[in-house]
Amino acid sequence: MKCNFDEAWDEQREVGVGVVLRNDAGQFVAAMVRRVEGISSPLQAELEAAHDGVLLAREIGAVEVEFEGDATMVLSVINMLANDHILSRAYNY
Repeated sequence: MKCNFDEAWDEQREVGVGVVLRNDAGQFVAAMVRRVEGISSPLQAELEAAHDGVLLAREIGAVEVEFEGDATMVLSVINMLANDHILSRAYNY
């Protein structure tokens, strides 16, 4: 399973986060988007998006998930947690 996550953040602190899950063949499995309030930085928004990815993967029963996003710091945290949860690998794109 592969999880792509991202955020859209502006200086008025209007934030949207999105997640797409695909199977090993690259086929769509699930997705979600939501608007988030009270976010103070793009990093916090990326963390929210990654968290939503974890929750969505768990909800559908994914056992091994590769996370892909553009926030190196968030992906580093995911990799550190990989042995404790369903998280397996994270890639920066």
